Amino acid sequence: MRGLWPALLLALPLSLGCAQKPIGPPPHSPVLTRGADALPADVDLVVRLDLRRMRSALGPELVSQLKRATALATTSTESLVAGLLEETDVVLIGLRPRLAGALDHVIVLEGSFPRFDPTAVPADPGWQRAQDLGGDVRRWDRRAQPDRGIPARIYAWSNKVIVLVTPVEIDSTERALELGEHEGVMAPPSKGVVSFAARVLPVSLALEERSPEIARILRGAERLEGSAELEAEGLRVELALEVDSPKTAEHLRELLTALADLFAIKGSAAAVARTAKFDVAGNYVTCRFEVPRSMIARWLSCADAAEPCSW
Repeated sequence: MRGLWPALLLALPLSLGCAQKPIGPPPHSPVLTRGADALPADVDLVVRLDLRRMRSALGPELVSQLKRATALATTSTESLVAGLLEETDVVLIGLRPRLAGALDHVIVLEGSFPRFDPTAVPADPGWQRAQDLGGDVRRWDRRAQPDRGIPARIYAWSNKVIVLVTPVEIDSTERALELGEHEGVMAPPSKGVVSFAARVLPVSLALEERSPEIARILRGAERLEGSAELEAEGLRVELALEVDSPKTAEHLRELLTALADLFAIKGSAAAVARTAKFDVAGNYVTCRFEVPRSMIARWLSCADAAEPCSW
């Protein structure tokens, strides 16, 4: 017994030390400052629609047409998107058009969504309960994996931003939104009623059969971006493409000018082609053209299948 007490006294600090093992810091919360922070780096095309300005200029009928187009272009499980459009100010749509079949995409909605709860919307498969990721960010996953092209995960930041992600885009969106990895993201200009940013490779591949010379030049380009401003007469569109040299830019300007002259002869695009103006500034080729208001109305009617599409 005499030797037992010293042993117990020596063991006590060791046991206390084990019990007080330091706990590591909590995981980092997602940090979002805008909807574009949720865009993954692997999408090739991102389109931005300023619905608030469109509604102001074109009236509430625009929302109805967009809702009908959404219902026709997607399955019933995506009726959630159509139901949110009236509360949405800006939409960002990230696509991977180079892939065949159903388009993998990420849809970011910016607006005010105080009552948003996907578990209250009938869906098959249904949604699990929300997970709180910190930073006022919540995440919902399906109870089972849906078909490709259908949202499989939803994020919500406060009541300001909603992000819908299809199965193939889950991992890349998780890296962007939850881990803050944004290198290489295609973020469109924050101007105009419509704007976009795109990698040029998918465009060049799509043009190889119809315009091999333009496709060859475009292979050396990285990024195409543009915006459209709504005016009384219609849309004023501006595009900018960066190529590998001023010489290539000038050559491409000549090709595009000749192509616009060809389209200007006849057809539904003739009115647009006649307004096209191409310029060169260093490695950049820029284009400006106008789309009449009457043509915008026809495109919207075409989108919701109110009349046949004719380009």
